[in-house]
Amino acid sequence: TGIKNYFQVHDPDLKNHAIALIIMLFTLMVGQYSQIAMGIDPQTFYFLGTLVIFIRMPVYDKKLSQQEPSFFK
Repeated sequence: TGIKNYFQVHDPDLKNHAIALIIMLFTLMVGQYSQIAMGIDPQTFYFLGTLVIFIRMPVYDKKLSQQEPSFFK
């Protein structure tokens, strides 16, 4: 879902957020696979929060594309 959203989103800031979250999830999975680095509770907060952002990312992109361009952005 994160990689699909990266290629579907048009806003460059959202693309940066998508790739950063993909890297965070990848490193979390590698660390968890090699050893139990964290307990399960902190990992689920990161994992579920990232999934929520990935699911809502197309909605944010649509809202940003409908806004008027700002000169002070």
